[in-house]
Amino acid sequence: MDDLSAFHTMLNDLRFWNQIHRDSKRTVYCAPAQAEDIRRAVEDAGMKEILTVVASRIVPDGTTYVLDVQAIEAGQREAMDIAMRNMRIWP
Repeated sequence: MDDLSAFHTMLNDLRFWNQIHRDSKRTVYCAPAQAEDIRRAVEDAGMKEILTVVASRIVPDGTTYVLDVQAIEAGQREAMDIAMRNMRIWP
């Protein structure tokens, strides 16, 4: 294996693990009264890079939702793409 091939292998490995890291990110939605406690627990668990805590008034007290926002956005984009492909324009 030449030096350039080794570089490309390393670069592909880095891209792979970077994608894994990005795909593992989640957003935790919780009631405002719980937000600081949950942020502290996330930080204490060493998961600050993966979990983002968002306080929302629409989340009931004592409830948390963990969402993959990137997957939801990707699904919305795909749905729009499908709708645009299937759209018919009549003369």
